Amino acid sequence: MLKKERAALDRTLNQERAKMDQMLKEERTELDRMIQMERVKVDACIMQARAEVDYMLQQEREDMISKAAREIDIDIEIPPKVQVEDFGNEAQVEAFGNEAQVEAFENEDPPVVVMEFTVHFGGQICYDPKGYKNGLVGMKGFVEPDTVEWSMLEYQLQEDFEYKWDTEMYYLKPGMTVPDGLILMTSPEDLDQLMHDHEGTKLCHLYLQNNSNSSSDSDGAEKDNNYEDYYTTEGVKSFIGDYEAFGATSDIASEEGSDINLISQNKLKRNRESCQPVKQHVVKHHKDQNVDAIVPAVVPEVDETGIHAADINTVKIMATVSHASAAKCLKKHRGNIQAAIQEVTEGSD
Repeated sequence: MLKKERAALDRTLNQERAKMDQMLKEERTELDRMIQMERVKVDACIMQARAEVDYMLQQEREDMISKAAREIDIDIEIPPKVQVEDFGNEAQVEAFGNEAQVEAFENEDPPVVVMEFTVHFGGQICYDPKGYKNGLVGMKGFVEPDTVEWSMLEYQLQEDFEYKWDTEMYYLKPGMTVPDGLILMTSPEDLDQLMHDHEGTKLCHLYLQNNSNSSSDSDGAEKDNNYEDYYTTEGVKSFIGDYEAFGATSDIASEEGSDINLISQNKLKRNRESCQPVKQHVVKHHKDQNVDAIVPAVVPEVDETGIHAADINTVKIMATVSHASAAKCLKKHRGNIQAAIQEVTEGSD
């Protein structure tokens, strides 16, 4: 009997203990949630207070800048009736000028700031450690009646802060840090979003990252040097062969409207006595085609023995054409070009 009662009492105690543990867990979870919410509220209040302090400091700085600008740039206009002789000495003239300057300063309204940018340029955005490395800082402001437009902003950054065509532009969202809070700007819509995000503070941080490398200039020079291969007879033949292969697999547009005047074979004949160069002939195309080509014939120089010293520099083709247009032109006139090459080569022999 006692054993049964003791067992029942133990079961009851265990049940009550489990209920109390569950209640404590629920209360602890609720307290943790409330504490987390309070932390978020406190962080938001701190950020808001910080933004307000930044705004106040920014306003004070703008007031100081505007006052200094007015003290430097205001032109003092003395009325025509007031002459130097009327004052008697230069000290009176200076006193009158100071009074006029103070009056103009009091009557002039301070400029209304549309947006002021703190531009970080010349550095790189880093993720470990976080921040903007090896950069410089500059200021750029817009005041009424001016407005912040995408084209004007790009122009000002290009003039003052080394902004180039391949430069990435980011703005920092209020209350966030670099690089987590950086937003890439690529269009006027992004600028509108920037103006909306900074509507209250009128102060925005821009970060410029130049993606060009130091080897770009050398690569361009190497590419330019490669074009010299086309100045030789072998280069021209290779050029024609490449575009013949391309034209065999490409869809070539209709040839209507094209009027291509290449060099005639008669004008390619050299006079070894005079060695006068043949005039250049510009290749004309239809007005809707974006093609310009020049086919000049260069006469080889003749040395004292009468032997051509530069027989390979006979044909020079320089074309800024699309692949399809080049293939079409070469397919139509490759016979004339090959005949010209053969004739010049035979003449040089």
